[in-house]
Amino acid sequence: MPVKLHYQTYGAGPPVVILHGLFGSSRNWTAFARQLAVQHFVITIDLRNHGSSGHADSMTYPDMAADILTVLDECGLQRASLIGHSLGGKVAMTFALTYAARAERLIVLDMAPVAYRNNFQALLESLEDLPLVELRGRKHADELLSARIADQSLRLFLLTNLVKVDHSYRWRVNLAALKQNLTGIGGFPNLETIRPYTGPALFLGGADSAYLKPEHAPVINRYFPDACIDYVEKAGHWLHIDQPAHVLHRVMIFLRST
Repeated sequence: MPVKLHYQTYGAGPPVVILHGLFGSSRNWTAFARQLAVQHFVITIDLRNHGSSGHADSMTYPDMAADILTVLDECGLQRASLIGHSLGGKVAMTFALTYAARAERLIVLDMAPVAYRNNFQALLESLEDLPLVELRGRKHADELLSARIADQSLRLFLLTNLVKVDHSYRWRVNLAALKQNLTGIGGFPNLETIRPYTGPALFLGGADSAYLKPEHAPVINRYFPDACIDYVEKAGHWLHIDQPAHVLHRVMIFLRST
């Protein structure tokens, strides 16, 4: 059953939907969306169990794709282009394959339609073990997490999910649901019985990332025969953070191409 999603809209023009990655939210894409909104009607969405969207036990890709369909219907849109990063990229791919008539174009950032090794268990346990009732503030939370998560940038990103409500802290992200669905999140649904998505598709990876690899080309082309696969130099998995101007430029050119 679809979950009520929180979303923001910007600008006017051909519609584009932006889908964030695991532990992210639509707020991570505000600056990008505002720049894209010069030429497009942009919708940034909090996926289920993230941000301000509703929570649910299920996090299958077909369920999350159905959530996106509900947003398009709410906005009165018959078709839209989709941009998805990481987890959002798999949701975007599933949407394009399942609801091809509603997907104008597909842009996937640093992700392929394959199963990845689950390396988020330790992160989730670190967040679950954070003593929320004892926190004196975000700096205190960061200090406690540093004992188990060495990367400060990663800690600060994860802590965007920590919110203060009535003088106490809680997680916006549904940690229990993420933990329960980690295997499915790391995988990709078996959609080989569905017709390939024949619309324009761009797979853009970070040259320094291990997520989108040249050996993924055959499975990408099987699902998306019109796909272009390319890489952004000096960029890792968060290529839109490492090289924001370049990624925005590539996205805008692709959206305008015929």
